[in-house]
Amino acid sequence: YASLSYCWGKQQTFITTKATAATHLKGMPLSLLHGTIRDAVITTRRLGIPFLWADALCIIQDCSDDKTAEISKMGDIYTNAILTISAAGANDCDEGFLITRQGVKERYEEKSKELQYLCPDGALGKMNLVATGHDHLNDEHPEAIYERAWTHQERMLSPRMLTFGRRKLSWQCLTSSHCDFDIEDRHFGSATLDIRKFLHDISTPSTNATRPKDLPSRSVILRWWREVVHGYSQGRLSELPDKLTALSATARRFGWALQSQYVHGLWGDHLIRDMMW
Repeated sequence: YASLSYCWGKQQTFITTKATAATHLKGMPLSLLHGTIRDAVITTRRLGIPFLWADALCIIQDCSDDKTAEISKMGDIYTNAILTISAAGANDCDEGFLITRQGVKERYEEKSKELQYLCPDGALGKMNLVATGHDHLNDEHPEAIYERAWTHQERMLSPRMLTFGRRKLSWQCLTSSHCDFDIEDRHFGSATLDIRKFLHDISTPSTNATRPKDLPSRSVILRWWREVVHGYSQGRLSELPDKLTALSATARRFGWALQSQYVHGLWGDHLIRDMMW
């Protein structure tokens, strides 16, 4: 299955509830889905993946018990997906992400330099040059999804992501990062490759498992935790009580590696330092 990471942006009307759950199990008309979820279904089908996980449809939205149970599995849902589709450029559930993107000149405006060249047939051609290794326009206008706190954890725990931005399409996995314009996509929040590899390697520890000896040192893990918290804290939450919940799956994995008590966003043996976040 594929999982979907996206911004709700507004209240969704086509969701799974106690009243609609039985009907939804039989099937859902594509035309009734919100634009972003509909584009995710189309993408999943084109990739030959049989199932898609989307929170609005896979969690019974008016059932607190189901919400609690599914949110507790969120880390495993994104970790175990064969692919996470990130609708990075869509501001809300209706906007969709299968769009025609701008060309290089329009995409980078004054950041690109136009260069003329002579074609083999004698015609005069033009190309636009942009400095590689740094996406100026995305730095000035970050994708909508990077401004949401809930989606930070989804990026951190997904081993493979196909990201549909407003200006580019990019791929991130545990070994490389590429996009349709730059060789490497560097705009990925605090979800650095080292941290994502670490979180994936400890994704399924058994309850009684001892801490592996080949894990990074505690000082490195604590530094990574603070990087994660810094990146996560840049995001917005619609509901303030979600602040700890939206980071809980990531925190559980760090807690297992640190063998430290997790106290409402802080670590028991580093309370003084951690209280500063």
